[in-house]
Amino acid sequence: MKHWLIHTVVFFAAQIVFAIIGFSWPWEVLNGRLPVNSIFASIDDQLWVANTSRIWSIVWLADTGISLLGRRAPKQTADPE
Repeated sequence: MKHWLIHTVVFFAAQIVFAIIGFSWPWEVLNGRLPVNSIFASIDDQLWVANTSRIWSIVWLADTGISLLGRRAPKQTADPE
C-alpha cells in the first residue's frame, strides 16, 4: 500500500498542475466539460499534455484496483504434508 500511496500523492499533485494549465482530464470531467466515457475516446486531436493526464488517470485507476484487490486476497500458504 505504501507504493500506491506515493503514486496517489504524485498523481493528485500532477493533476493539480494539469488543472492549473488547463489540461487535467479528471478536472474536465468533474466540471462537466467532458463525459466520463471520453476516457477511451480518440486521442489524435488533443495535445500530449491532455493525453498524459488521461492515460495517467487510467493507470492510476488500474493501480488502485490492483492494490485494493491485492489487500483482499487471502495469503496462500503451502500445506506442510
